Parts: sequence; C-alpha cells; structure tokens
Amino acid sequence: MASYVTIIDTSFRRNKVSTSPGTYMSDVLDQACKKFNHNPAQYSLKYKTKAIDLSLPYRLAGLPPGAELELVQASRSPTVVTVALQVSDPTRTFKIVNKFPSTTPLWQILRQFEVGQGENTPPNLNFTQRAVPQTDGTGGSGAGRLLYETPVINVMGRELASISDLQKTLAQLGMNNGNHLLRLSFRKTDLPLEEAMTEISQYFQAEEQPEAGAHAGAHADTAGQSSSVPDVENAAVTEDIAGLPNPEEPAPSPKEEAESSPAKDQKTSSTESAPSHAKTPTSTANVPDSPSPNNPPAAPSHPAQRQTTIYLPPSSTAPQATRHAFSEADYEPTVEHAKRHQAHLNETTRNKRLPSDAELAAAEKEKMDKLASISSVKIRVRLPDQSIVEGIFGSEETAADLYKWVGTLLRDREARFVLKYAPPKLMTMTEGGERLVKDLRLRNELVMMVWEDGVDAKTRAAPSLSQEAGGKAVAMRVEEPVPEEEKKDVGKGGILGLGKKQGGGGGGGSSGDKEAKLKKFLKFGKK
Repeated sequence: MASYVTIIDTSFRRNKVSTSPGTYMSDVLDQACKKFNHNPAQYSLKYKTKAIDLSLPYRLAGLPPGAELELVQASRSPTVVTVALQVSDPTRTFKIVNKFPSTTPLWQILRQFEVGQGENTPPNLNFTQRAVPQTDGTGGSGAGRLLYETPVINVMGRELASISDLQKTLAQLGMNNGNHLLRLSFRKTDLPLEEAMTEISQYFQAEEQPEAGAHAGAHADTAGQSSSVPDVENAAVTEDIAGLPNPEEPAPSPKEEAESSPAKDQKTSSTESAPSHAKTPTSTANVPDSPSPNNPPAAPSHPAQRQTTIYLPPSSTAPQATRHAFSEADYEPTVEHAKRHQAHLNETTRNKRLPSDAELAAAEKEKMDKLASISSVKIRVRLPDQSIVEGIFGSEETAADLYKWVGTLLRDREARFVLKYAPPKLMTMTEGGERLVKDLRLRNELVMMVWEDGVDAKTRAAPSLSQEAGGKAVAMRVEEPVPEEEKKDVGKGGILGLGKKQGGGGGGGSSGDKEAKLKKFLKFGKK
C-alpha cells in the first residue's frame, strides 16, 4: 500500500515523497534533496525530536502515514561505524569486524578487509578479483576462460552488485553510527576476468578525472580511494596473455667516476658509504663507518664500554618532596587558571572531524621521521634497592642489549629479573630483538627493574649493585626550589641597597639632616 511523507526543509518549504513499505529512508532523503536541490550527504531526516535511522525501510522506521519529517543539516565530521562483514563462500562461512568512518565506500571496505584489517580475519582473502573457470562443456572458443565473479553486498535486504553501487559510502546507505551487518556473496558473470579488471580501472580513472581540478573537501581521501583500485597486472589472467614476457627493468646507469675530481670523491665518499655497504658487504666488512648525523654511533661491543653513570640510593625513606613547607597559595586558583579552564572546556566541547587516512598516514610518517632522526637515548634503570644506573644506547640497540647491560652491573648475575616501562601503562619489556627507539618508542625513559618470583630473600635484601659498580656510585644532586619568602626578601634588600647607594652618591645624606627629618616627622619641633 503506497503512502507518502511530507518533507520540510530549513526554509519551511514542503514537499511530498511517495513511499512504500519497502522504501528505504535513505532513498526518501535522496528524493527530497533532489527536489530541494540539496546535497544528500549534508542533510539528514528527523521526526519531531528523534533522528531517523536512514538504513531502515519505511515499515521499520516507526512513522505514521503522512508524517512530517524535518530536513536538517547533518554533522560535517564523519562518525565511526562498526561494520561486520558476513562472507558466504562455497567452502566456508565466516564473519570479520572492523571500524570505519561513515564516509568510506563499500568497495574500499572490501579492499581493506582483503589486506587483513579486522578482527579474526583469515589469511589470503579475495573479494574483488575473484574468477571461476568456464566449464559449460560446449567445446566453444570460450571454454576454459576465467569469468569474473562480482561481489554482492546485501544491506537490510537491498542488493548492491554494480561497481557504481559499491561506490556508495556508509553514510549514503544511512549507516552513520552504531553496528551494522553486511552480507557478502558472489555472483558469476559472463565477463572475462581481464576485461572486468580493465573496466573497473577505467571506471575509477573516469571518477578521478572530474575531481582532479576541483578542490578536495575536508573529508576527501584520495590515498584511500586510489588504494581501492584493483591491480590489473596482479589479477589472474587467461592462457592467452599468461605467456607474455615481463617487461625488462631498466638497468641502473653506471656512475661517472672518471669525470669526478679527487676532491669531489673525498666529499662524496661519506655519503656513498651506505649504498656501497648494501651492494658489497664483504669488501667493506672490516672498514669502520664514520659517524654522521643520519647514522647513529655504533653500539659498543661490550657492556663495560658503555658510558654509564651510577647514583646512590636516597639516604632517607621519606620522599624529598614531602620535606618542603606546605604553602596554601599553591592551591588557590587564580584568574589565569579560570581562563585556561574555560578555554579547555570550549576546546573539548567543539565538534571536530575525524582525520582522514591520508592525514593519519602523514602523521605516522612524521612520527617515524622523528624516531629516525634520534641517534641515541639516555635510559635510567631503577633497581630494587632504589639505586639508579644510567646509560647511553644507540637507536639500533635492542631490549636484549639493555638486559645484558643491567645484568653485568648486578651483584648476583645469575638471578632472574624483568624490566618494566610505562608508555601509557606499566608494561613488561621482553628480552628479545625489539629495538629500543623504533619498536618500543623509548626516548630518555625511566625503566624499573623487578626481581622474578623465584629469586630468594637473601638476594632481595642485599644491595643490587656489585661491589665494583657500587664503588663508582655518586649521590644524585637535586636542586632545591627557592621559597617565595626568600625571593621577596632578596628583592626588598636589593631595593633598599639601591636607595642607600643613590643617597650616598647624592651628597645630601648626613646624620644631621636625617635627625632633623626624623624630628619633623614625629612632630617634636612643634610646641
């Protein structure tokens, strides 16, 4: 039974949209925006004070016939949607889950699931480049060719199979928040695989050409969109093109060493040392590399050669911060504190868009570049008896090197221990090949050493450092903060001293003048 709903836009214009029980609310939004000449991606529907789930059909939306819906502007920031993909394969059926921005197309979701992004993702998934052999038994010229299997996604009873349908985003299907289930199946076509891959690539190229001259929007994701284009060369091919030879790779041009002067060779020898090591490792195995800003210094061959500083444990059991006098002024809020708090509230309550994949990749690249620029880090290890050892480690040294260095400083070198560090929370460092800087992200950190459960009480009660290492320990110097009262006294004394100096320099500061001024001030001269 057909019915209709009335759509009212922000300028109070009214329009009727015909509906049926199977009409999806996202289609109602598209029809209304088409009549009002609006972009459906920037608007949403609301009934009274309740937002409408656009992914539901009309019969499940809970709307009465002739309901008046408001066309309101949607949030410009993409929201996070949890997508569960249920794959119905002839050999197996499984489900994988991952979170995506609401602006992600369905095709890109399939491509990201293929590369293993998601919980419980099986290996070697293929959703967009599947093919089955043509075994019709007719004996024609097309027998044995690989025919393309197109992915078919079922969303609440709606099938999306064409490449244009699979380019719809989650928001266009009404999936703006919450959890949603996508059922994936495959349908055999009459199109050969290589032709299907060519048509898909041409479709993406035609889609990108109109957008090349336009300014990219706030939520544009060119990197993610380009990564969703299938690779025609890597797809399975038929016997007609399987025998073609691969294109020859151009050989690298030889270096023109004859034209370079001896002085230029000396300047460029340090910069060409890294590629030469990669090409001929045996010829330069015994030649030590000169230190450079890009290459960190080589790790010492023995832990004893490392630059080490040892600090004695504190003489008092009470923390040093508890010895300072308590000041009430430190806890009294000021106007500056109130301004900062108000600015923080305004910043946190403001809507912010989620970063795109390109922005996330750029931020990760910037973070890795900063880590690559670090040549060495200073790591302090706090032992169980509260003594501290400090050492310098190169960027390529591993957690095993840190464990070995700490073990050489202990009194009982056979006792087992673990090292713990706290990036966001306390974590145990495994004794393996993880690099301290690039893998564990340590940058001048404090690491805690803890005895394992099997260590006896005698070892726990004894000093942790060996006698040789303990003899080199020095007391840690901590600068005490200057109290505010002393600062004020120093300031007043400086001002008074300046006044005395100026008075003495002026020549009018005799004792008789001071006595006369004092009597006049106390009114002793009046009768």
